[in-house]
Amino acid sequence: MITDCRIRVGAEQAGKRADLVVADTFPGSSRSLIRMAFANDWIRVNGRRCAPSHSLAAGDVIEVERLYEVSDRRIIPRKDLPLQVLYEDDWLIAVDKPAGWPVHPVRVGESHTLASALVARYPECAGIGDPFFPAFVHRLDGDTSGVVLAARSAAAHGRLREQFRRHMVTKEYAALVWGHPPAQGVLSGYLAHDRSRPGRMIAAPSPRTDSGRRWMWAETRFRVAARYASHALLDIRITTGVTHQIRCQLAAAGFPVVGDQLYGGLRTDGTSSMRRHFLHATGIVFRHPADGRKIHIRSPLPPELRRILDRLNSE
Repeated sequence: MITDCRIRVGAEQAGKRADLVVADTFPGSSRSLIRMAFANDWIRVNGRRCAPSHSLAAGDVIEVERLYEVSDRRIIPRKDLPLQVLYEDDWLIAVDKPAGWPVHPVRVGESHTLASALVARYPECAGIGDPFFPAFVHRLDGDTSGVVLAARSAAAHGRLREQFRRHMVTKEYAALVWGHPPAQGVLSGYLAHDRSRPGRMIAAPSPRTDSGRRWMWAETRFRVAARYASHALLDIRITTGVTHQIRCQLAAAGFPVVGDQLYGGLRTDGTSSMRRHFLHATGIVFRHPADGRKIHIRSPLPPELRRILDRLNSE
């Protein structure tokens, strides 16, 4: 990490963007880490906060209070974090992710993650795959709980990732939604990142031609497991894995996940006390990377979601 440095802008740097001068001066960092430093007010020009695109003048002074380097992008082990193991052998581990925990850090230095708990208990996982996303072969959204799969060797990681790429892995979910969907159905279409609302996806039945947006195919199969006055509990199966796939496609169909602030599922009723959305990864089905046998790992509903169903069943 770079701390407490000053860069005096020379005549040859006049007119350049501030972030590009910082990048040239500190090649061990990266564009995303430099953007993060500007966003956190760790980099100033002449004592003032500025945008990364700020145009510099000769004689300006860039003050760098803190700037992370790529080498800082590592998982911080946290032995104090609980880790619920659902399955393990010499090849792989399946763990139960609590709601509110990211699978991996989104910022350098973040440690309250499933990855930090995993590498503390299984140090060999730290060197498998991406150093900032070690060993895991898929993700869950922060407020989604349930089963997550990790590899214990590079060979297992590669074979499991190949199954995901070929859509050979079935992921199972339970979702409580608003409304009255049909007894069963298939939601299929294309998803892309919503440029007007960062962090959100949008759905379309076919890929649009608007400039440069990447549309990704997704298919969500569901059946109704239980009905309530204003809600339905769905059993869901997916083999694709697009960001927010289930949440976005259900909302687009008119059945947002209960408690989902991003996609219109936060409403006032008996479920409004939830601090998360009602989406849980109940199972995963795949072929074992060593011998190809079928493995089905399940995760039970956590207590806070069971309490919601108990309340609805009592009404």
